[in-house]
Amino acid sequence: MGDRLCGSSTNYDSHHTPVSQEEASSTSKGEFAYNSLVSRSTSSLSSLSESEQKAEFHDIVLICSERAKKERDLFLTFCRKQQWKVYLPSMEKLLGERRSATFKRGFDHSTYIVVLITSCFQEDVWAVERLQIALIKSIEERYQNVIPVLFGGLLPFEMSAIANVKYDDEFFEHVMKKSIKTDTRIFKQNQEDCRFQSAQGTMATPPPAYEIESMDSGEGCSISSSYSEEFNNMLTEALPSEISQQYLTTKQFQGLCISLDVTDPGLNDWRGLANSLDLTSSQIKFLEDKQARTSEYSPTKLILDVYFEHNKTVDKSSILKNLNELFTEMNFGRGIQITQEAIETFIG
Repeated sequence: MGDRLCGSSTNYDSHHTPVSQEEASSTSKGEFAYNSLVSRSTSSLSSLSESEQKAEFHDIVLICSERAKKERDLFLTFCRKQQWKVYLPSMEKLLGERRSATFKRGFDHSTYIVVLITSCFQEDVWAVERLQIALIKSIEERYQNVIPVLFGGLLPFEMSAIANVKYDDEFFEHVMKKSIKTDTRIFKQNQEDCRFQSAQGTMATPPPAYEIESMDSGEGCSISSSYSEEFNNMLTEALPSEISQQYLTTKQFQGLCISLDVTDPGLNDWRGLANSLDLTSSQIKFLEDKQARTSEYSPTKLILDVYFEHNKTVDKSSILKNLNELFTEMNFGRGIQITQEAIETFIG
């Protein structure tokens, strides 16, 4: 398929297909909205500082050979139907900007990196270089977000350990829909919109909060069921809160963070605790993304701070017993030991 589609050497950095009024009127609302999402007018470098500009987040940053115009357009058509926001470096460049800087901006503001593997991919030095950067960053940041899509080309050796899908595979659409989630992009864009509005002095309403459905607190323990408000209020906290220190010593708190922050295949980690507290998949995805991009960040700190903050009106022994039960269900020995020590301190 790639042999038939890869055309002659064409630099699509200068490629842009305008939408006529007739096309716009005949296009569905979803497709027309996507046209606004996937592209924006290129402009000269702005004199505004980075903090004064509003960042734009995407679901996908696309890597492909400059000769693979037809394959690229086929994939973009598929993305348009899914309402995925795609960062195409050739359409997002700023005049006077280095190509590497254009790609970095897309990489930093996109959730997934899709690589279109065609028969001409290995011949494109720039595409191969982008792939290498993406693989290195994903390994360093422990974030599995590189998705190879095959159009008949040979899969590069360095991607042999990564699950891939062929564009003409009968399950292509199903696999892609299952792999690409928009929650992270929507959440980050909402946060950025509010930050920008606040900086401009035009913010009228607070950012939408994630809703956490419920938590089974068990018999005899009146633990509250909603952690959503505290979660959003404490997203920027980097250290244990004063409330948390009322239940655990610094050593105990840090011990939990050190143990739970390490990713475990069996979810015997912070994600297991988050699931036990019924945090939504979008909240967990946000924490995974932040941990992947910031090595010093501890998702366990935020989760524990939220837990203690929301239940601060409940007696200390009940809160600690409930946490101990959660760790018991997770079969998390270190957590059971630490919470038991804390319970003995307050009860004894």
